[in-house]
Amino acid sequence: MKFFQSTFNYPTEDSMNNNINPHIEQKIRRVKKEYNSLYDVLMEALQQAQSGKGAERHQQYVDEPFENQQICEIARRVGVGFNTGQAVKKSYETHGYEEDEVERKVKELLGAINYIAGAIIVLREEN
Repeated sequence: MKFFQSTFNYPTEDSMNNNINPHIEQKIRRVKKEYNSLYDVLMEALQQAQSGKGAERHQQYVDEPFENQQICEIARRVGVGFNTGQAVKKSYETHGYEEDEVERKVKELLGAINYIAGAIIVLREEN
């Protein structure tokens, strides 16, 4: 059985004292070691949204909050089914890649996570 090898750089005490939201710092410190692999994936999805393909495609201006970007705005206009549909589409797209294209598959699935996150944000707003 092959286990997930963490590639995420966990915050150090020094980095946590500089330019990090105290609310986020508390959440980071509460991650149980048994959930580090999940934390890694969620942080990769965040990184993709804020500086990868997601930011390039959805962010209309610099420093636009995620909840104001198209990924959430379209869900507000037409419903969160848009986001869940996009997440399913991205998941299906991974089946068309070659077996050795793992990172390409991962990028699609990270995008799916971000579409689901957008749906959650909009659902919580509606409540």
